[in-house]
Amino acid sequence: MFLKIQTWFPYNVQIYINGREYLSKLLDKNNIKYEMYNNSFSYIEDFEKSQKLADSILNKKISDSFDGLVEKINIHLPKIRNIFNHSYYWCIDQCEFATDINFKSREDLSLFYKTLVETTYFTFSSEDIYSFFGRNVNYINTLKKGEIVSDLRNRYQGYRIKFKINNNQIKMYDKGNNLRIEVTINNPKDFKVLKTKENDETGEIVETKQWVPMGKSIANLYRYVEISKNIIKRYIEALPDINIDEVPLKEIERISKRAEINNKVYSGINILNEQNLKIFSEISKGEYLINGFTNKMIRKNIFENSEDKKTINKTTRLLSKLKAHGLIKKVANKNKYYLTTSGRKIINSILIYTKKTLLT
Repeated sequence: MFLKIQTWFPYNVQIYINGREYLSKLLDKNNIKYEMYNNSFSYIEDFEKSQKLADSILNKKISDSFDGLVEKINIHLPKIRNIFNHSYYWCIDQCEFATDINFKSREDLSLFYKTLVETTYFTFSSEDIYSFFGRNVNYINTLKKGEIVSDLRNRYQGYRIKFKINNNQIKMYDKGNNLRIEVTINNPKDFKVLKTKENDETGEIVETKQWVPMGKSIANLYRYVEISKNIIKRYIEALPDINIDEVPLKEIERISKRAEINNKVYSGINILNEQNLKIFSEISKGEYLINGFTNKMIRKNIFENSEDKKTINKTTRLLSKLKAHGLIKKVANKNKYYLTTSGRKIINSILIYTKKTLLT
């Protein structure tokens, strides 16, 4: 932790707090054994109790603590209060919120981490990244500022993958025996907060609650946490299935052969066909993970004449073929489909080995 004060009026103060360092003090106080590697916990004796202690930090009214700290360093504060009848107004300049997934050893994490990074980098699309941040994917084309950036780097500790929109970002990296997924919010106005607003147009003040762009007030810290948790949850749920042993060659060979379902024969799938690769890329998008996809969604993003009857019938046959080979499943009584677990594994493997050179 550090505290900086500007030595001229208005004596701005900047406070930095390291949450894990703070948590380590709470673990000491509660006699919970732990070990740290840099800014991460490599071992914790009681994870459940430690998580409760970490959550309790967010319930603390830290603005009161900041007021107490600044009293000690700004000798002019009593005079400022007397003249302006106001003290410091605390804002959040930058907020980092992370989830650490702890493994027994770095070797256990290393078994699959590089494969996870390369799979994630080449299978997540701009629509996936857009949806992680809670945006409506239907409006992605209206994005006038805040370029969507995907970045993969090899640091001295290992590989780091980062996705960024308008100065807000989510990144994944390994730190010791931890897999860390971290959200950084620099531009809170990209998100909404529920605020009580006063309406006095009729002469009578009526308080209503309304979702408005979020500001940097420390009073919004709870909302920073909610947003960051949801971004991380969506990211984790969208992470591709990986096979740490080998490419599922038997499964790929199986879908390449014809299949017979209810006395109806379906031809094998040519995994190198350009159109098939487009369809694989489309149906594996993260935006379909929760709500699935329909015939209309797929043909709209694959074919130019999406409303042409021939195109509709063609898409229907393609989906039936994917279903017959076990790559997708249909929701009963609805025109909605989901990727199967094996389908996601097979398609991710195909997309990886047709789009890139493996990381070395």
